[in-house]
Amino acid sequence: MLSTPVHQERRRTVAFLVFCVCAYLLCAPGRIAFPDDEIVYQTTAALYERGGLSIPGIPRRTGEPKGEPTGTFGWAAGPDGERYGFFGHGLSVVALPMYGLGKAAAASAPEAWRHTIRSDHFFVHGRSQHDDWTRLFVSLTNCLLTPLALLLAMAWTRRLGFSRGAAWFVGVALGFGTLLLPYTRTFLSEPLSTVVLLGAALCLEQHHRTTNPRWLWLASLVVGWSCHVHLLNLIAVPAFVGYAFAPRWSERASLKRTWGIAMLVGATGLAALAMSQAARFGSAFESGRYGLYSHTVVPGLELLALLFSPGRSLWWTSPVLLGAFVGWRRFRHRVPAVAWFCVAMVATRVLFVATRSDWWGGWALGPRFLIPILPFALLPVAAAWDSGSRRMRVGLLVLLAVSVALQVHLAQHSVFEWMLVLYSSTPEDPGYLWVSHWTLGGSPAWGFVDLRPDLLRIGAAQLAQAGHPGMSRVFLGIGALAVSSLALALWPGRSRLRGETSTGHAPAR
Repeated sequence: MLSTPVHQERRRTVAFLVFCVCAYLLCAPGRIAFPDDEIVYQTTAALYERGGLSIPGIPRRTGEPKGEPTGTFGWAAGPDGERYGFFGHGLSVVALPMYGLGKAAAASAPEAWRHTIRSDHFFVHGRSQHDDWTRLFVSLTNCLLTPLALLLAMAWTRRLGFSRGAAWFVGVALGFGTLLLPYTRTFLSEPLSTVVLLGAALCLEQHHRTTNPRWLWLASLVVGWSCHVHLLNLIAVPAFVGYAFAPRWSERASLKRTWGIAMLVGATGLAALAMSQAARFGSAFESGRYGLYSHTVVPGLELLALLFSPGRSLWWTSPVLLGAFVGWRRFRHRVPAVAWFCVAMVATRVLFVATRSDWWGGWALGPRFLIPILPFALLPVAAAWDSGSRRMRVGLLVLLAVSVALQVHLAQHSVFEWMLVLYSSTPEDPGYLWVSHWTLGGSPAWGFVDLRPDLLRIGAAQLAQAGHPGMSRVFLGIGALAVSSLALALWPGRSRLRGETSTGHAPAR
């Protein structure tokens, strides 16, 4: 019996998501690479082991500001004298199952297997069976979260009335043609921020389609609590308010109660944040950073770098985003409210980040703090894909191929290792950060060429040559699953149903 187009599409989507997980696992380094990651990991461990939030900190010098004592990065002392990480706890909570799996693996896995992790890197923690395995599993969290972001982006594209082809282009481009791919290697919060912001956007679109207030309330709940993933997500609140209320402003008199409930629901996340900060740092308005890590600046070179520099520009580090400019006019015509919502999401985040002295986001790839707005900057490309022009689609596919090649290259290496090279080899004038931001030679795209790959699967292959093939067999299984799931996702399928339109579930608004 032939399946319906809906069943075929679901099957292909599930296969694509399985492929994404496998591909991301094949790019994983299997370790905690950043001091920020380590602080968030320690919070995960504290929650799992003790049900608390206090952490020991990192016993060596990592990201402390000049003049601050060694071992003080990433935490602040609370009124009770305990140390508390000042990063959002959302990712720590989401990673709890992975910590449990890592702990179980540490108890049963052969001791030799953990040596698949490269040992010639800068480590921010002690090495042991427990420490390596729990961090290995926790570091894979974003390999599971990022496919969820792709699913939400594809679903949102379809809800807006664009074709299946456009939705698939958006999903593939977001997952493999932007910096989301190399960020799956980290335990940074940007992929989870992307998930929650996309989830809220999809809920709002569902609310506008059905007029069901529960979707509005769910969106408000997600946006309000998104600040527990990263404080910068608060910047998105005005854009979401506009997207929620503007399309139905003429009905405001009858929607006062619905909108009031939505604002109260969203405020619960902010209230919880205020109580958490008061308990940890003594004030509802203190994040624990105490102004030591960044300060406000007048955006000048910072804004130019986020827009144009080879090392930090949002568009040049994810070239497929340039396709969105091509589709912008059609996108604005088809879904004007969504178009201006996307502009607001991108513009407010870029402008705010440009006013921070730490705008580049530390030793990370590209404009780290802008990663969560990647899908909003990319979405107009759906209109370009649906333009009907074969030449347009060929051009977009070429742009996508270039972007995928770049991201796959970036996902094979450690940016922390490259920044150490720059730090140690660049004179104070002009300084390694200037080189990293503004020169082609300082860009990881060039610097990674001379670095060894930083991949767990390569360590597994080397360990197999030393007589321990178990871990390598695991990766062979992941590779086989990746190939088979990709084949299933690409299989065209057939249906007896006729007359199905190529557009999405709803007419464009």
